[in-house]
Amino acid sequence: MGVVENAFTVGLLLFLTNLAQASPDVMIDASIAERSKTHPLFAADLQTLCWSSYFFFTMIAYQAGGYLEESYGHRVLFFSLIFTCLLVLYPSVKNWLGDKPGSSTAPLPSTPSSPDHGEDEATGFEGHSMPQRQTLLESFRDPVKGPVFRLALFITFVSLGQGFAANAVEDKYVPIFGGLTIVAVCGAVYFWLGQISRLLMKAVIMIFFYGALQPSTNVISVWSKATNDPTDLACGSPDAPEGSEELRFYQDKWCHACAEGKDFLEGGFPRPCFDAPFLALTAVVGSCFGLLGTAVYNKYFGQWPYRKIWTLTQLFFVGLSFLDLIWVNRLNMKLGISDKAFVLGQEVFVPVIMRLAAMPLFVLAAQLCPANVEATLFALIMGISNMSWVTGNYLGVGIVAALNIYEPQFENMVSLIYIRSACSLLPLVTIQLLCPKGTPSDTMNTMEAANSSKTRADGERTGEIEMEDF
Repeated sequence: MGVVENAFTVGLLLFLTNLAQASPDVMIDASIAERSKTHPLFAADLQTLCWSSYFFFTMIAYQAGGYLEESYGHRVLFFSLIFTCLLVLYPSVKNWLGDKPGSSTAPLPSTPSSPDHGEDEATGFEGHSMPQRQTLLESFRDPVKGPVFRLALFITFVSLGQGFAANAVEDKYVPIFGGLTIVAVCGAVYFWLGQISRLLMKAVIMIFFYGALQPSTNVISVWSKATNDPTDLACGSPDAPEGSEELRFYQDKWCHACAEGKDFLEGGFPRPCFDAPFLALTAVVGSCFGLLGTAVYNKYFGQWPYRKIWTLTQLFFVGLSFLDLIWVNRLNMKLGISDKAFVLGQEVFVPVIMRLAAMPLFVLAAQLCPANVEATLFALIMGISNMSWVTGNYLGVGIVAALNIYEPQFENMVSLIYIRSACSLLPLVTIQLLCPKGTPSDTMNTMEAANSSKTRADGERTGEIEMEDF
């Protein structure tokens, strides 16, 4: 089997791969969004069903993938992946989603929701339900579809521009493009989604800020792994005979062997040096407790107000972020807690908190999607959310470059953890300012009314204060 070296071919294959993954994802999301609006009391249950299924089969995939790779190699694993992808054809052919062809009649325009207009209880929009089939030009002119499509195109170009620019400059300049992305995305969301619903606009900006304001980096993960560095000849050679002690020394023992020097010791102990089987185990444990977090949210937190659940989970994230100080300073070893036990302990709590934070986001996004653009808008909101974490990663790259944290010394890691943990407090501000009042069981009409009444009450209080001053 040859190796594809043409950049265009590789790019095309990657595009088709992502398209194959995104298409069923968008259709499922649209189906969930439609049902969340017509049955708001079951909005949290629908998300729980989807994510429970995801985590259950992810556990099986991690276990099977590790076994196949270790026993039969990468090619067998790859062809097994292709076979499992073909299984999606059956529900598609059977039309499990229940899609129906759109009407060929002339489209009726959508009307943006407003607390001052009469609205349909199921859709949140007045007037008739708009048929699905429209020309591209008609969609751009539509008062609801038009702003959504224009914003989607803008976000696509910004995302591509950010990626190309960040890869063309030195690491220390990458945060500049992250900052420009934050300004561009927030301005575009304010301009276009504000034409549809002020509540929707504020919620999407909050979702973007949630990831973009938290710098992320994989440097701690790299620090913890066993490293195979072909430039370090003292740690063996990759060209050694197959099965030889020298090759095994190179493949598995580099981190421990090179930790003899004082530069590689942290608090008198070598780096953790986790191998691939243990990392696979952490992935399985993470999926198990991700499933548990989904169940816990549905059972105990499904009706909590959005602000309350996000504030609580973010405070937990700040605390968990500081736990890396114990690990990096090797305090766990001084306390007699092995690295593997410490990391597995983190894998018990982190996925649960992540699920408690993520589930309300999916429910809220599904609730706020207007009729007839569920697939496009829900995918757009999730894309903006993913883009926010990429932006946060670019900010993390800049911080790593500024602190000069590179292999093999990994200096200034403690400073990185302090900065990252401090930035984790920033979403608490945006949650209080932008998060809509409401719970997962509320309809869009209810949340619009609650938030508009709050705005009017604030304005009345401001007017009273001004009159008193006068």
